Amino acid sequence: DDLGVNLAGVEVILRMAQRMSELQHRMEELESEVERLEKVDNL
Repeated sequence: DDLGVNLAGVEVILRMAQRMSELQHRMEELESEVERLEKVDNL
């Protein structure tokens, strides 16, 4: 079942998926930091 993607394309897709995962993790960290700062600000 060929989807018309060559090995170089697969490599690009895998790198993009890894980068998306890293960015998602960073976004979650930043959301937690915003929540923490909002709590500090409300004291």
